[in-house]
Amino acid sequence: TIVDDGGNSLNNPCVVEVEGGAHEGRILLMYQRYPEGCHESCVGDGYTDWDVCRCYVVRSDDDGLSWSAPEEITTQVKRYEARSIAGGPGVGIQKRRSPNPGRIIIPFNQGISGAWDVYAAYSDDGGDTWNYGSVASPHQSPGRGNEVQMVELSDGRLMLNARSMGGTHHRKVAHSDDGGLTWSPLQDELQLIEPQCMASVFRVTSTLDGYAESRVLYAGPNSQSSRSQGTIHLSYDEGQTWSESRLIYAGGYAYSCLTLLPGEEIGCFFERDNYQTIALAHTSIEWVTEGADCAGEIAMGCEATANTAGGGVQLSLSGGTSLSSTSAKLLGWGGVSGQPGVFFYGPDAISIPLGDGLRCVGGAPVRRLRPPITFDLFGTTEYILDYQAEPLGAGPATVIPGSTWHFQLWYRDPNSGGAGHNLSSSLRLTFCP
Repeated sequence: TIVDDGGNSLNNPCVVEVEGGAHEGRILLMYQRYPEGCHESCVGDGYTDWDVCRCYVVRSDDDGLSWSAPEEITTQVKRYEARSIAGGPGVGIQKRRSPNPGRIIIPFNQGISGAWDVYAAYSDDGGDTWNYGSVASPHQSPGRGNEVQMVELSDGRLMLNARSMGGTHHRKVAHSDDGGLTWSPLQDELQLIEPQCMASVFRVTSTLDGYAESRVLYAGPNSQSSRSQGTIHLSYDEGQTWSESRLIYAGGYAYSCLTLLPGEEIGCFFERDNYQTIALAHTSIEWVTEGADCAGEIAMGCEATANTAGGGVQLSLSGGTSLSSTSAKLLGWGGVSGQPGVFFYGPDAISIPLGDGLRCVGGAPVRRLRPPITFDLFGTTEYILDYQAEPLGAGPATVIPGSTWHFQLWYRDPNSGGAGHNLSSSLRLTFCP
């Protein structure tokens, strides 16, 4: 139990992990409190009376094992004239691109005299303090927006996806190009129908992380008359079109929340069968597209050891882990200018001292990727991965769909005063067709 507040009703939990900047690794959970015996229909405006809907945040710095005492932040996220407010429910996000990289976004809706609006609450200091932006105008489409989720697009804009109230039983969408301060007018998303119900939108992959495709998912009831026909939709173009979809549960399906589980598995957490059960469905991009697409997996392995250039050589991958990709590259930076090196890969993760670093790739077979590389003037290098040619595409170290391999870079560092050679960080890659 995170918070127990007696007879008061604690609603609309919305959680986000701080992935960079101040308080990296901290989990923030925001929720609203309605006083006992009073709900949306009876709460008042303002900040001080007993009947105010209040907002709190709790924090965990140990992966949810323990939590801080609740801190009230009502005045930081609620307008004076608003009566009910609701964060999410679902998840918040942290922006990664400009404008406002590192900004934490919590999606909100508010009720004023029976009219609903959506907006973003945000923090630029890791969740210590909060502010709120303007509401998205509801006046260019029928109805209004209510329970809402948000996702960052590849160009740094935000996109909201909201439950409609009193409209055409389509989802409401809007965009912000200033980190949630202002929004374009709400529009009906005619590709996504709904019976007026909370739903989930979630980014699964991004080209920012080296994937060949950016993938955004939406999950909700695919019906305009009942909370049923729970369906996952997939967009490859940042929500402009939802080109793939698949039914995940035909029966009663209400509120839901998408997440990413270990191994690139997708989780869909939803209320099932007239709220009698809460279920977690395990699925994947391969399942949603019936084998036509897969995301693979890119994960960090061991850390780099320091060299004479500074912090050590870091590896990343661009172009993705699909074996049909013709643009995949291993990228290294932080190397010693002008010095040579060799990429290699193997089936196992190990930990053995070697030279001035740590060898983290082993097993049988271990294969070198030829030709050797040379770090440029800026200490960077790259290696184009040819998935069709030997050794990746033929021989004892052939990479096949579903296989996992570990990659690392050995390189010269003659000025270190040590062994004269070192190793990079490592990458664990799981491949798909």
